[in-house]
Amino acid sequence: MTFVKRTFGFCVFRSPHLKKNLDWKMALTETAAVYRELRWQIERQGFEIQVAVIDGRPGIIDVFWDV
Repeated sequence: MTFVKRTFGFCVFRSPHLKKNLDWKMALTETAAVYRELRWQIERQGFEIQVAVIDGRPGIIDVFWDV
């Protein structure tokens, strides 16, 4: 999640191999729900998450427990 202002940011799921963003979402705060929704959307498109780079914010690691 990258914040433009203190209360406005973007969460981006990106494929380094394809060199493109798979999906993104604007959000006011960084929550597990934002990551859960994006994960669901890209997996529904047939992508498999192999790596998750997260900063340890509580609850978000639970979204990626199996990665």
